[in-house]
Amino acid sequence: MKRALQAYPDDFTIIGINMDSSIAAMEKCIEQFDIDWVNLVGDEENGMGWDHPMATYYGITGIPTAILVDREGKVVSLAARGIRLNKHLEELIGPPAKIEPDDGGSPVDAEGDADPQEDGESAE
Repeated sequence: MKRALQAYPDDFTIIGINMDSSIAAMEKCIEQFDIDWVNLVGDEENGMGWDHPMATYYGITGIPTAILVDREGKVVSLAARGIRLNKHLEELIGPPAKIEPDDGGSPVDAEGDADPQEDGESAE
């Protein structure tokens, strides 16, 4: 999902519905996994964890759950992770941008494949 954010920085957004039972637990998770997208956390009055109002509304029964919604608000996929997410994004938005790796290596696409032209291979 992080690669998808890098590949479609202006066209793709992640909103997390946090299932932790406390804000402290949510903050620890965000730091541990370097999550840099918006996370919605419940409260004791309205529900936290599995009782989070958004989790109840969307019928979340397991984590992680990834729901892909298009620009018109239509649910495109209830299992939008990994290769499935990449394929949906390419269909909805177009080809992904090349992502510059943190280690200074060759650019990769959203699936993590090296750019063949950067590696001296034929693009055919």
